[in-house]
Amino acid sequence: MSGIRSISAIVILLGFSLQQGHGQFTEIDQPVINVYTPIVNILCADDNDVDSLVVGNLAGFGEGDTVMVYCVKGAEIKTAADGVNGNGGPLQTRTNPGKYAIMIINEIVVPGNIVVLNTSFSEIGPLKSGEQAQLIRIPTYRRARVETMLTAPDWNGSTGGVVALFVQRTLELNADINVSGKGFRGADPAPDPPYSAGCAIDNPVAFDSTFYRTVSPLIRAGRKGEGATTTTFNLLRGKGKNVNGGGGGNGRLSGGGGGSNWNFGGKGGMESSAICEHAGIDTRGM
Repeated sequence: MSGIRSISAIVILLGFSLQQGHGQFTEIDQPVINVYTPIVNILCADDNDVDSLVVGNLAGFGEGDTVMVYCVKGAEIKTAADGVNGNGGPLQTRTNPGKYAIMIINEIVVPGNIVVLNTSFSEIGPLKSGEQAQLIRIPTYRRARVETMLTAPDWNGSTGGVVALFVQRTLELNADINVSGKGFRGADPAPDPPYSAGCAIDNPVAFDSTFYRTVSPLIRAGRKGEGATTTTFNLLRGKGKNVNGGGGGNGRLSGGGGGSNWNFGGKGGMESSAICEHAGIDTRGM
């Protein structure tokens, strides 16, 4: 029941055209060019008024900056459909996760860590319980040349995992833009005691579970990888996917599912046939 691989982080390259240009290039020779802070709340009191944010830290942000409001987590998950325990897909409810907006900072109010934007949101609303968002400062270049690998800090549960820049004319890549492994985190097996629940054939009904939270006395599946799910979701074991995070492998030595991004992640491996007799149960993490 190995840890689940994390999904790819998100890369957003906006506003550049790869046309021939003349003039001075700005050399990007540092690995991280963005500034990040968690969003505590989104103030959307009036559809006709500009919107404001309450953020965790104002360091690195200033009036006139171009910024991205990116809603990272908060999706509800199917746990009572498509079977007894659900399949881990997202519920089709209209929520913030996955949405983003690019705006300009009009004003910063230091008492209260308030960022006043230049317009109102059309699709993003105030953060609900279990939703997470971050504010990302986006640098702008006329012509830019990437001289060292451009990346992002690891997603740490509050910020990171995104590279974003504007280039008005020419972007020249002499090094990669790479965010591999910077996004949602894989399952951490470290807190688990040694597995002792046996093979799926011992109790086919129990070992077919897709969602459960039990950590004792028997752990029948590995932990799920992190996904865009609401932070209040706590059924973190079982083979069902965690929206776009891989499910935990059920049974003895079965593999966890791969995380997904644009398309499906791969399923994990079945229980070890050298130890367990397969009981007709698909124990692979989804």
